[in-house]
Amino acid sequence: MRLPQPCRRGDAVALTAPASPVTKEEARRAVRALEWLGFRPRPGESLNAPPSDWRAGPAARRARELEAAFASPEVRAVWCARGGYGAAELLPLLHYEVIAAHPKPLIGYSDITALHLAIQRRCRMITYHGPMPAAGRLE
Repeated sequence: MRLPQPCRRGDAVALTAPASPVTKEEARRAVRALEWLGFRPRPGESLNAPPSDWRAGPAARRARELEAAFASPEVRAVWCARGGYGAAELLPLLHYEVIAAHPKPLIGYSDITALHLAIQRRCRMITYHGPMPAAGRLE
């Protein structure tokens, strides 16, 4: 298993909603929480996507956003804003070679566990079961 490089204060962190949608207030709270922790949040389009059957937009778009976060040279970690229904839909759509080529921390819990398990198995990369800034308070 590969251990991604740790994040440091000042690092850019992708903030994504790969499962359930996030309200505008939850998105604002998530951004503020990551800023409070000393990171530079990079919110993905999924945070502003209109809900699609209890999901943060179409599965293909959420999968591409997750891959883009991993591929971005600026981003040091990928933090899920919240869990919920829809994370497992991404599993057959992800290009695991893109994720494996750019190891970085993936943080989330609940239904995000499906992504943890798939990335751990397919990319041989350690991921982190941790708090989600839109689901509760981090500060």
